[in-house]
Amino acid sequence: MIQSVLLVDDNENIRLVAEAGLERDYDVFLAGSGLEALDIAEAERPDLILLDVHMPSMDGLETLERLRRNQETAHIPVIFLTATLPEFRRHSLTEMGVIAVIEKPFDPLRLAELVSNLYASYLVESLIDDVSYSGRNWASPPKIITVETAKRVYSLASQYSGGSDIRP
Repeated sequence: MIQSVLLVDDNENIRLVAEAGLERDYDVFLAGSGLEALDIAEAERPDLILLDVHMPSMDGLETLERLRRNQETAHIPVIFLTATLPEFRRHSLTEMGVIAVIEKPFDPLRLAELVSNLYASYLVESLIDDVSYSGRNWASPPKIITVETAKRVYSLASQYSGGSDIRP
């Protein structure tokens, strides 16, 4: 479950609007640059980072690369915020640890819900990856979904579906 979010954007207006949309549900840390984000991420260890792609001096891609090289921040999931990102770039971002892309402009009133849903999808996909065939290498034995894993997937899905019944 997400408790804290680091929001990184060089545009102060976007930071303020996004913060207003997130602060009801999360502890929000703000950074106006990639360098500032690196310091805050290491000091605060947020559960998630919302990272602008286009920033001066150190853009989002370089910031992400530096986050991944640091043992203290390498595990933190990242969602990119961007007004422009070609489709071909989106596919390569998952290899770098980006779990989703939120396009600007976004609805600040729905931002917390969107972040929560994207994070829940990431968690469920991670669990599914843990129990699926590695790279579809059929020579390796399949992993078995344990009762504990199934319960965890159900619990996460229930938690992030707003409590509605998700049984088939």
